[in-house]
Amino acid sequence: MFSDALGVKVDSAPGVHTPGDTRQLLPEGLYIHIAWQGDPNDLSVFTARDEDIPILEAYANASRTFHEAATTTVTTASPDFARYYTDAGAQYEENFSAARDGGYVGNLGDGIVLRPYLLHDETSASTAVVLDCTLDDGEFVLRNGGAPDPGPPQRKGLVATMRLVDGQWKVEATGPEPGACL
Repeated sequence: MFSDALGVKVDSAPGVHTPGDTRQLLPEGLYIHIAWQGDPNDLSVFTARDEDIPILEAYANASRTFHEAATTTVTTASPDFARYYTDAGAQYEENFSAARDGGYVGNLGDGIVLRPYLLHDETSASTAVVLDCTLDDGEFVLRNGGAPDPGPPQRKGLVATMRLVDGQWKVEATGPEPGACL
């Protein structure tokens, strides 16, 4: 389903109970999972069409770029922000600046699992809307001496608007969307 370049194929990820294509995007614990079949116990598990994959991979790469920066430099200096975001990550700079000023850095806890799906009725040849009911145990901790407080992953709904720019899908905007988790 996903291209080999996306990440290391793994057999499982925290909170994943359905067979599918699961990739480890960061060794610290960032994953993406696309199920091969729905889950009657979790209506937020969706399958994907072949034509969805380039959009979902771009979303996954943008998410990896964000989480890698949040857990290391806490800046948008990486050239991958320009590669995967229409604004080169400017939408995150204010929050990253506040985290840096406060001495905080991101921590993935026991893991974050992306479980994105497309809203097909809002997808065109050049725009798409991705909803994601993530399983998220990440948090910001103090860079010097802050210990994460791991717990069970929480379901967090996100939305990302995507735009095709010069043949490359990029994230235009992201934000919370509780309705992404059914």
